[in-house]
Amino acid sequence: TLRYQDHHWAPPGKRPEREKTPEKKPPQLTSVNKPREFDILTNRFKEHHEQRTRYEADEERKAVVDKYWKGRDFDPIKVRFYNHEKEDAYWQAQG
Repeated sequence: TLRYQDHHWAPPGKRPEREKTPEKKPPQLTSVNKPREFDILTNRFKEHHEQRTRYEADEERKAVVDKYWKGRDFDPIKVRFYNHEKEDAYWQAQG
C-alpha cells in the first residue's frame, strides 16, 4: 500500500505511477459458452453455409439409402431379388 503522503490526492505531477493491471486471461471455452457454428436466428451457418447444407443433405440421403437397402433384399411384387447377382445365384442353386 502507499504511504499517506504518496496517496492519490497528491497534486497531478507528484502522484505515483499507477500499477499496471494484469492482462485478463481468455475465458476457458466449455460446451456451454463456446461460439456456435449455426445461428438459430438467421437459420444459417456462420461460415460456408451453402457447402455445409449441401454436405448435410448428401449425408442424410446416404444414411436413408443405406437404411433402405439394409432391410430390403427381395421384391415381393416382382418376385425376385433386387440384386441381379443374388438372383442368378438363387436360380443356379435351384438347378
